Amino acid sequence: MLTYTISLLSKSFFYIITGLYNKVKLCFWGCNFGKHVSIRGNINLHSIGKLVIEDFVRINSGKSNYVGGDMRTSFWVGKGAELRILKGAAISNTTFVCLHSIIIEEDCFIGGGSQIYDTDFHQINAEDRVLGRGSVNGGPIRIGKRCFIGAGSLILKNVTIGEGSVIGAGSIVTKNIPSNQIWAGAPARFIKCIE
Repeated sequence: MLTYTISLLSKSFFYIITGLYNKVKLCFWGCNFGKHVSIRGNINLHSIGKLVIEDFVRINSGKSNYVGGDMRTSFWVGKGAELRILKGAAISNTTFVCLHSIIIEEDCFIGGGSQIYDTDFHQINAEDRVLGRGSVNGGPIRIGKRCFIGAGSLILKNVTIGEGSVIGAGSIVTKNIPSNQIWAGAPARFIKCIE
């Protein structure tokens, strides 16, 4: 019993210290965050764009959430890009790469190990890719209010997921999804409407 109590106290102390450290890190990178933001575990952060985390957002990172394994929640926001996580959203062990615009709306839940990329990272043409020339495709992502993104999902550029929709675990989302529907698979396809 004593060992268990000491373990709980040390874990609580670790979460308090890492939470404070993460908030200092957010301030250092010029991020705006609201009241009662909870961050458990260390996050990875690089932001030369705009990162906004609103009130009551919960972020789990690393071993604080077993679903995502040891993967840390990571934010990469490029110059001129904007990543907004709105009030009440909950995120676990998720990677965000934002070179355009990503908006996570209110009360959206994102499961462990998910990845959200608004860019293709590289040129399509092989010669352009090797020579580092030409444009890279990308576009905005918006995940609606009260959506649930299952663990290990991949959300790609130019996607809007409608309010209240559910994405099954391990799905790859490449096109828009209407509100209040369940989609799953690789690529994700319609399963059924939510009553």
